[in-house]
Amino acid sequence: MEDPIRFDVWAKVIPEQRDAAIVTIRAQNIYNSEIELRKAINDAIRDSNLLQVARALSLSSALTFIEKSSQCFKEHTFCQESWAPSTDSEYCGKHNLHFGGCLGCHVCNGFYVR
Repeated sequence: MEDPIRFDVWAKVIPEQRDAAIVTIRAQNIYNSEIELRKAINDAIRDSNLLQVARALSLSSALTFIEKSSQCFKEHTFCQESWAPSTDSEYCGKHNLHFGGCLGCHVCNGFYVR
């Protein structure tokens, strides 16, 4: 049986807040090195793309993360842990959640870590 899911947070970096974004994302231990992180941020800003900014959070922690980091990120979205926002994932507009699987939105059906 599967465990209830956790959430990854993706967002766009506000270019003027690049340094704050680096500190915030680095604390999440997503990237193997600061060089890798800085390259990912630069690429995301240049291309106006979403970037993974937090990982493996409970829903309440993800919502708190978004609230506390709104000064350096915009256009937040949630993904089922280890998924990325893409046309290959399913999407629930009610919960702004990208997910996989056949059971539907994990928040709608209550199958998530609160």
